Amino acid sequence: AEAQAEAEAEGLIEAAATESPRRWEAHMELWQLHDCRRDHKRATLIGRRLVELAGMDHQWGPGLIVDGQRLLRGKVWACSGYAAVGPLSLAHLLLAKSLRHCGLWEDAWDALIVGESEAAGSAHGTFWYQQAKVCMRALR
Repeated sequence: AEAQAEAEAEGLIEAAATESPRRWEAHMELWQLHDCRRDHKRATLIGRRLVELAGMDHQWGPGLIVDGQRLLRGKVWACSGYAAVGPLSLAHLLLAKSLRHCGLWEDAWDALIVGESEAAGSAHGTFWYQQAKVCMRALR
């Protein structure tokens, strides 16, 4: 019963992402679902889509602002000094995490380099920390 409910929830989230392909929220939920399930290959595909979405010139409409940190339930990234991470940087962090779990070290590194170039202020520390994690995992 639990597996069926989980599959139904995934179907609803995927339907929302399909119906509104430019909406960040449904893709973020899908990334979190796949990450939670440790299905990092699928999370990587969604991560790539999040990077595309974050890089687009959006016209969200009046008064609508999507806060990626809230979608991640208030996640505070290590070494960020509680600095806000912008949408494009956040998308690169999520993509890099998925790539790292897939053992794609160079791709994860590249995603972090691009994300860091978009980061502001003390958020750079987040990328340095994640880069160190990629190095440590690659050396194992």
